[in-house]
Amino acid sequence: MAATQNALHSVTVVPPDYCELKRLSCSQQEEVGAKGRIDNWWNSAASDKGTYSTSNYLLLRISSQSNQLSSYCSEPRTPRENGKSTFTSPFAICPSHGELESIPRADSADTHQSSSTVACNAVSCISTDLIFARLQQCIDDRDLEAGRKVHWLAIQSGLDSNAFVGSHLIRMFAHFDRLTEANQAFHRIVNPNLYSWNAIMLAYVKSGHHQIALKVYQDLQNSCPELDGHIFVSALRTCFSPVNLGQGRQIHMQAIENGFEFDDYVGSTLVEMYAKCSDLESALAVFNRLPRWRAISCSLLIGGFVDAGEEYIALELFRKMVEKDVELDEVSYISILEACSNIAALGHGRQIHALLIELGLEFDVRVGNAIIDVYVNCQRLLEADTLFHRLPVKDIVTWTTLASGYAYNGFNKEAMQIFDDMEHYGVTPNSITLVLILRACSSVSALEQGRRIHARIVECGTELDDFAGSSLIDMYGKCGSPDDAIIMFERLPKTTAIAWSALIAGTADNEEGSKAFLLFEQMQRENVIPDRALFVCILKACSDPTHLDYGRFIHCHVAESGLGTDIFLANALIDMYVKCESLEDACTLSKTLPEQDLVTWSLLIGGHVQQGFALEALQFFDKMCNEGVEPDGTSFVCALKACSSIAALQQGRRIHGQAIEKGYELDPFVSSTLIDMYAKCGSLEDAQRDFERLPKPNIVDWGALMSGYAQIGNYSLVLQYFKAMQSRGIEPDEISFLSLLAACSRAGLLDAGCAHFKEMRDNHGSVPSLKHYNSLVDIFGHTGCLEEVEDLLETIPFGNNLVGWTSLLTSCRRYFDPSTGRRSFDRFIVMDRTNATGYVLMENIYSQMGMWDDANEIEELRKYANGWKKPGKAFIEIGNQVHNFAVGDKSHKESSAIYAKLEGLNLQLQEEGYVPRVDLVMDSTSEDDKVDALCGHCEKLAIAFGLISTVPGTTLRVSKNLRMCADCHNATRLISKLERREIIVVDAYCTHHFGNGICSCTEHL
Repeated sequence: MAATQNALHSVTVVPPDYCELKRLSCSQQEEVGAKGRIDNWWNSAASDKGTYSTSNYLLLRISSQSNQLSSYCSEPRTPRENGKSTFTSPFAICPSHGELESIPRADSADTHQSSSTVACNAVSCISTDLIFARLQQCIDDRDLEAGRKVHWLAIQSGLDSNAFVGSHLIRMFAHFDRLTEANQAFHRIVNPNLYSWNAIMLAYVKSGHHQIALKVYQDLQNSCPELDGHIFVSALRTCFSPVNLGQGRQIHMQAIENGFEFDDYVGSTLVEMYAKCSDLESALAVFNRLPRWRAISCSLLIGGFVDAGEEYIALELFRKMVEKDVELDEVSYISILEACSNIAALGHGRQIHALLIELGLEFDVRVGNAIIDVYVNCQRLLEADTLFHRLPVKDIVTWTTLASGYAYNGFNKEAMQIFDDMEHYGVTPNSITLVLILRACSSVSALEQGRRIHARIVECGTELDDFAGSSLIDMYGKCGSPDDAIIMFERLPKTTAIAWSALIAGTADNEEGSKAFLLFEQMQRENVIPDRALFVCILKACSDPTHLDYGRFIHCHVAESGLGTDIFLANALIDMYVKCESLEDACTLSKTLPEQDLVTWSLLIGGHVQQGFALEALQFFDKMCNEGVEPDGTSFVCALKACSSIAALQQGRRIHGQAIEKGYELDPFVSSTLIDMYAKCGSLEDAQRDFERLPKPNIVDWGALMSGYAQIGNYSLVLQYFKAMQSRGIEPDEISFLSLLAACSRAGLLDAGCAHFKEMRDNHGSVPSLKHYNSLVDIFGHTGCLEEVEDLLETIPFGNNLVGWTSLLTSCRRYFDPSTGRRSFDRFIVMDRTNATGYVLMENIYSQMGMWDDANEIEELRKYANGWKKPGKAFIEIGNQVHNFAVGDKSHKESSAIYAKLEGLNLQLQEEGYVPRVDLVMDSTSEDDKVDALCGHCEKLAIAFGLISTVPGTTLRVSKNLRMCADCHNATRLISKLERREIIVVDAYCTHHFGNGICSCTEHL
C-alpha cells in the first residue's frame, strides 16, 4: 500500500525559474534562508533526475516582512514526454497563514494509509454531496465561520483532498475574498481536475490578481493540454484590461486551436475581452462569427461601442439584432438608450421606447430611467415628465434624472420643485441629487433654498468633500453672498484647484475683478497649480476693457503652463479678448491655433458683430464654411445679426437658405433671429411669412415680430399681435411691453404709452426696468412734455441713466429748449464726460437757437474732455456685395460718380424747397463748407451709390450705425419723391420707410 502511495505521490518535476524566485522582495535574512531551501531543492531535484515528492515542500512559503503577496509560481512540473506533461499540484508564494499548516494531509506519508482508505473512512462518516450542500448554504447565508467549520470537517474526514470537495471549498473561500485559504484548499487536493484549476483561477481573478491567474493557466497548459471551455473563459477573464490584450490574443488563438472559438460562452467572453480592452474591431469580428448571438454578447458589444463614443455603430448593430429577432436583455436596451441620449437621437429613442412598450419593459425602473434620460437630453421634457409619472416605481436615479433634465435645460425652478416633491414622497436624496439642486439654486440666485440644501449636505456628511464643498462655494458666490463662500472655502480641509475655481468664479460674478486677481495670486503663493477650469474662471474676471492687461498676463501664464494650444482654453482667451474689445488680439491668437473649431469661429463672428464690424463678421462666417466647419445654431444667429446690423437682406436670405439646408430654420434661437433680421432689413413681409411658418411661436418669436413693427411706428399692428399672443396663453414679458412702448413713442401716443406702462406694473406684476422707464421718457419727450421728463428722470430708482438724459437732450433740441437742455447736459457730463454725444446735442441746441458763443463754449469743453464723436458709417447692399461709406468718404472706386450724383440731387432738392441744415455743422466756418460737409454724410453717399448702381424703381436699403440727422432725413424724404424710389434707412433709433416724399416716422417732420 505504501509503495502504491509513493508511486502516486512521487512525480517527475521541472524546477521553477530560479531567477524568478530570486527577484521576490524578501527581507535579507529570509531571502538567504529561502535561497538555501531553493538551492537545496534545485540540487536535490537534479540529483534525483527530476523526481521530487510534492509532500516534501507542500508548505513552502516565501514571504516578505511587508506581508505582500509575492507571486504565483508553479509546483514542479514534469518534463515533457512525447510532447505532453503530466499534472502536479502547484505551490504558491503567498502571505503566511498558518491556520492549516499543522493539519496533516490525507495523502501525507506520515499517515501510512492509502488515499483510498482515508476516503473510504471519510465517506463512511460523511458524503461529498453533504459537504457540497453545506458549503453552498454557507455561501447563501454569507456565513464564513460556518464554512470554515465545514472545511475543518472535510480535513478531519480526509475529503479535502477530493477534487470535487476541494473545488467547492476554493469557490466558497473565494466568495468571501479569502484568497489565502482558497489557495491552501487547492494545495490539499491530491489530483486536481479541470474544475479545481478553474476554481483557483477564478479566485485569483476575483481578487484582482490577474497575472497570478495567468501563471496558473500557463501551468495548467503544461500539465493538461486538453482544456475545456470553462478554462478558456476564466483565462480570458484575466485579460479584461488593455495591458493584457496581447496575452488575450494568445489565449484566443489557443481557443481556436482547441475548437472553442464558436462555443457560446467562450465566444461571448472573447467579445467581452476585446470590448473591455477597447479593441472593438476584433470584438465585432468575433461577434459576427458566432453561430448564435447571445444577449450577453450583444449587450457587451453595444455597451463597448457606446463607451467608445461610437453611438451610430451601436445603433446599426442594434438594428441588425432586432432584424434577427435576438432576445436582448435589459442591459442591451439600457446601453442603446444611452447611445440615443448621448447623440440626442430622438427618433431612434422613440422607436426603442415603442419596442420596450411591446416587450413590457417600459416600467422596469432601470429601463424607465434610461428612457427618461433620452427625452431629457433631447430637450423633450414634457415626454420625460409624462413617463416619469407613469412609472409605478421610482428610485433616486429616476428623480435625479428628471430634475437634472429641467436644470440643464434652464428650468431651474422646476428642478427645485421636483426636489421638494421627492422629499414629500419620502425619497432620501443622495449627494449627487443635492449637488445638482444646489447648482439649480446657483442659477436662479435662490440663496435661502441653497442654505437649506447646504443643511441637508451637512446631514449626509459630505459637506467637506471636494465635489460638494466646491459646489457650495459656487452657490454662495453666484447667489451674491461672497462672505459665505469664503467661510465655506476656509472650512475645507484641503483647498484644491476646483475649490479655488469656484471661489474665483463667484468673485468674478459679483463684478469684483480686482479681488479675483488677488485670490489668483494667493493661490499661486500656496503652490496650487491652476488647471483649465481655473484659468477659465480667472479669464472671466478679466472680461472687461479695464482689465485687458491682466488678461494678457493670464495669457502668458497659460502659455507657460503648456496649455497654450488647448482649444478649450484658447477659446476662453479669445472670448476674453473679444469682451475686452481687443479684436486684434483675438484674431492673432486664433491664427496661432493648430485648428479652429466651431466655438472659435462663433466667438470671432459674434465679437465682430458686437463691435460694429458686420462685414468682417460675414467674411469670417464664409471662411468658416469654406474650411469645412459646419455652422450650428449659435453661428447662424451671429451671422444673421451681422446681416441685421447692416441691412444686408440678400446676405441674410443666403444664410437663411443655409440654415434651412442644415436643419436649423426651426431652431428657437435661429427662428426668432430670422424674424428680427428681416424686420431690421425693412422686409416685414418676409418677417411675417417666417413667423407664420412656425408651428408654435414662442415668446421670443412674438417679441421679434412686434419689435419689427414698433420700429416703423405701426402701433396698431403691434397692439394686434400683443393681444393675439395673450389669446394663445402666452404671458407677455418685458420685451413685449418694450415693443408696445416703442410703438407709442414712434407714433407720439402719450396716453396709450402711459396706459401700457401702468398695465405692465399693475395687471401683470412686472417690475419696470430701466429700459421701460427710458421708453416712457422717450414718449413724454416726443410729445414735448419736457418738464415731466426731467421730473421722471430725477425720481426713477436708477442711477447713472445716461440713455435717459440723452433722450431728454434730443427732445430739447427738437423743441428748442436750451434751459432744460443745459441742465440735462450738466447731468450727462457728470456720468460720462468723455462721451461726445452729449456735447454734440448741446451744441446743436445752441446753434439752432443762434447762441454761437455758448455753442463754442461746449465745443471747447468737448475738446478739453477729449470727447470724440463715434464716426458714422453707412452700408448698402448691391447685388451680393455690401458697400460701406464713412463721412466724406472718397475711397470708393465709384466716388466720382457718387459725388456727381449728389451735386445733381442737391440742385433738384433745392427746387423742391430743401434748405440744408447748416446749423448742425460746427467744424466749418463758411456756409459753402457746411453745405459740402452735409453733402458728404455717409447715408447720402450710400443712397447716391444705390441710385447709380440699380435700375429705376429698385428699393434701396441703407443701414447706419448712428442716428440719422435731421438734414439727411429731410433730404432722403425728398429724394424718394424725386427718384420715385422706396428707400429704407435703418439707424440706431428706428427703421425709416421713405416713399413719395413721406417717412413712416414723425421724428423729423
